[in-house]
Amino acid sequence: MMVRMAIRPRLAWLLLLLGATLLACGGATASPSASGPSPAAGTEAPRSEPPPPPPATGAGGPYAEALVAALGSEDLVTHIEQSATVTTSVAPDTLITATLVGDISGDDVAMLIELTAPGIQQATDLVVVGDTAYTRQEGEAWISAPRAAVADSVAGLLDNLRVVEDPNHLRYVGLEDFEGRQLHHLVAVTEVPYTPSTGGTGHFETLDVWIEDDGTPVTLRGDFTAVDGAGNRGEGTSEMRFSRFGEPVEIKAPELEESAAPSGG
Repeated sequence: MMVRMAIRPRLAWLLLLLGATLLACGGATASPSASGPSPAAGTEAPRSEPPPPPPATGAGGPYAEALVAALGSEDLVTHIEQSATVTTSVAPDTLITATLVGDISGDDVAMLIELTAPGIQQATDLVVVGDTAYTRQEGEAWISAPRAAVADSVAGLLDNLRVVEDPNHLRYVGLEDFEGRQLHHLVAVTEVPYTPSTGGTGHFETLDVWIEDDGTPVTLRGDFTAVDGAGNRGEGTSEMRFSRFGEPVEIKAPELEESAAPSGG
């Protein structure tokens, strides 16, 4: 019992930070590109025929629908890299930068989150696999707790990763060169709402999305605002890059020291 009670506040703190990183904070730069559809882990789903290009005006269209379908898969499998910047009404002169690099395979995740602010530099690992969640801060040992202790928070984070749920929130711009690749460009035609994992409300004021022919997301960039449950306002920018989309991903549990093993529900 003492081990479990010591573990859970650490996991709750981590997920609070992770929620702020995954869309509740936003991002600015990252790296690789993406390829592939979105089957369950360990399977190869055939690519569908690319939809015919819709006109460059008007909302929705087949490319927007294909993107929403790809992101909305229950068996989402992808590598993701996100970097984020945010300022808040609590400390308007303080710029917070967060980066996240990780793998997602259905309900399992493995992520490294780094947070930087004046006088603060924190790196934290999070792995959720099977029935157990694991975390460690830089230079420390892994600790663990039952998945049930963080299940709702992880589900919320995965929901936020999907970014766009309504294809009518997007407009198709056209096929264009993006970092040496021919990709389809879509932009938001309205504020795109989301619920921050930390609670409150949020929306993207601008959003640009580049996708492959079948809707596979490559890069999403946006400017956002959010208000947390206490009424504190934050604003910033977000960029997420997807790669290995739909390719098999195996997420393994880390090895724990004997004293850090989980102690049950």
